[in-house]
Amino acid sequence: MSNSPPSNPGSAPGISLQLTLDDINLILEGIGALPFARVFGLVARIQGQAAEQLKAAAPAAVAANPG
Repeated sequence: MSNSPPSNPGSAPGISLQLTLDDINLILEGIGALPFARVFGLVARIQGQAAEQLKAAAPAAVAANPG
């Protein structure tokens, strides 16, 4: 396995994972121990996807618990 990041992450096949917020935070904590130059793009993609999903889930949570 290579230690260098893929030259074009968009060219690799994608997968979907169902993880809890705690799981994602633990993964980010572990990734944070790696050199920044190697992981910053991955961290940004994880954070971006998580933010989109949490934003989409917020209206549903409010509708389920209106007050």
